[in-house]
Amino acid sequence: MALIGTSAVLPAQAATKDITIGATLDMDKYDPHTATGFGTGRVLGLAYGSLVELGPKLDIRAGLARSWGFNAAGTQLRMTLRKGVKFHDGSTFDATDVKASLERILDPNTKAAARSNITTIKSITIVNPYQITLDLTQANVPILAALDGFNMSMVSSDDIASGKVGKVVNGTGPFKFLSWEPGQTIKLTKNATYWGGAPKVDNVTFRIIPNEASILAALNSGAINFAVITSPDVAKQVGSNLTMLKVPALAYMALQINARVAPYDKLGVRLALQCAIDRSEVLKTASGGQGTVVGPITSPAYKSTQMLVHAQPQISPRLRSTWLMLDIPMDSPSRRWLLQLSLHKHPELDRASRHNLQKLESPWSLISSTIPHSCLAGWLPTLVLPSLITVVVSIRTPCTPATSLQLVT
Repeated sequence: MALIGTSAVLPAQAATKDITIGATLDMDKYDPHTATGFGTGRVLGLAYGSLVELGPKLDIRAGLARSWGFNAAGTQLRMTLRKGVKFHDGSTFDATDVKASLERILDPNTKAAARSNITTIKSITIVNPYQITLDLTQANVPILAALDGFNMSMVSSDDIASGKVGKVVNGTGPFKFLSWEPGQTIKLTKNATYWGGAPKVDNVTFRIIPNEASILAALNSGAINFAVITSPDVAKQVGSNLTMLKVPALAYMALQINARVAPYDKLGVRLALQCAIDRSEVLKTASGGQGTVVGPITSPAYKSTQMLVHAQPQISPRLRSTWLMLDIPMDSPSRRWLLQLSLHKHPELDRASRHNLQKLESPWSLISSTIPHSCLAGWLPTLVLPSLITVVVSIRTPCTPATSLQLVT
């Protein structure tokens, strides 16, 4: 992901300290508790505040709560709130607003996006106007991190009581919401009394632009000052007149399969696709090498690997001696696919492939090779094509390293 801005500020902009941001995504609602759109979160995150905030290294920092502590059992969390915080309508923020906000999020009728993160809250007790206690059903120290984010925004108890939440934007954040013209612009102005200090930018305007190529054109023309670019192709076109910063982003691109439609309703076919597609090559071609192969979980902590043994090889119920059959009709659309796996050179498997190529009886057959069955941990066949037969063999150590065997008729 690239953050791109103009390298020089025009004189008029320097005087007013305004910034115009180009964005492909518009907001879609005013309710921070039910919002799930990235465009909405980007705007409401500037207008609202949460009890705690996560820093750049995911460290928990004070937000609307200036301090907190758990009891020895980890089943009770007491939070002390900041004094002097005001909502944008001028009303005072205190423990009543915290209790009302959390209860609104916990109410199933709200359909709050982050409700499941705090369901261990059993009761909420106001100790005094600036101190509140959360009693939990079980020890849950990580709930502190769950209290961060725009989905955990503190809203006015008066707005909740009057039904204004979702109809107006009245937060405690660094910017006050001014207007939203769907598909066009979103405007905010600075909150001069923000508890964290008045923002250095006076006004923020989000200009909705459908595609990133047009956003780059707007940056070059000076129509906007800042944008987030996710397309590597567009980022490559950024010139020296703009300042570009590359930062990591937790985003993903996925090939999603409808498992209810044939032939994808067969586990073997889905596993075949998983093994046959070279994700590193897709990343290199489609994203210019910008990114990392991951999955099935996006987080880098669960980084995937191209080693085929991670694809959960399975013994086929149709195993006949050294033969393995793949049950896919030859007249199915799959026969038009040209799916290949890399051939990992290994002397024993090479000898096996030469031996078994002489034993092929039809393009339906998959060969187990001459490797002893005691060494075989499992199989993962790919699609059978008229000109290509691929077998993924998982071999137990210390027989030989697990690898793949490709047989071409």
